[in-house]
Amino acid sequence: MHKTAISLDSNCRYMSIDNAVTYTGLGTNTLRKLAEDAQAIRRVGRRVLVDKIVLDKYLESQASQEN
Repeated sequence: MHKTAISLDSNCRYMSIDNAVTYTGLGTNTLRKLAEDAQAIRRVGRRVLVDKIVLDKYLESQASQEN
């Protein structure tokens, strides 16, 4: 199986796990854990999506706690 190019449309609120990995630069397992902690996971049937707005807010709050 070969990977296809992933297009990140900045107007899209929901991303697949693969797109979220590309968007954040994190690994798949790390991204899944963070997205679950942030409650940014949305399931549509069997498809798992990440809510970009919720994930961004969570990552920003985590970064501000470290400073």
